[in-house]
Amino acid sequence: MLLPQQPAQAKFETPMENPYVIALPERLGFATIEDFLEKSDLLDRKLD
Repeated sequence: MLLPQQPAQAKFETPMENPYVIALPERLGFATIEDFLEKSDLLDRKLD
């Protein structure tokens, strides 16, 4: 199976340059990315 080719150049070099990534914590109700990382369990894995 072949993987699709990556675009030659991404629009943003890092996630921090992407305005959508910057705005995401605010849309989820957090003041900053640090606040999101400290208080959110969205990225936590729940192993049963």
